[in-house]
Amino acid sequence: MLEGMRATHRARLNLRRNKHVKTMAATAEALANEIASVASREAPHRDGSYTVRRVVLTVNTGHSAETITAHLEWLKERGLIAK
Repeated sequence: MLEGMRATHRARLNLRRNKHVKTMAATAEALANEIASVASREAPHRDGSYTVRRVVLTVNTGHSAETITAHLEWLKERGLIAK
């Protein structure tokens, strides 16, 4: 378990250091954290999904709503999330 946590931490640091993916990484990380948070508080929808409010991602990342929207669209286009 500890080795997995180290690998995750190293991957996060590498993403944060790469200026080309830095903002996207922050959005993806905030999205993953918020989904985990919502999952611990609420039951999933019938299709197994959770609702994450965009304003929470805006606050957690410090990015504008437009940037968050663009990042979520990018993730959706690649099939990584469903909106």
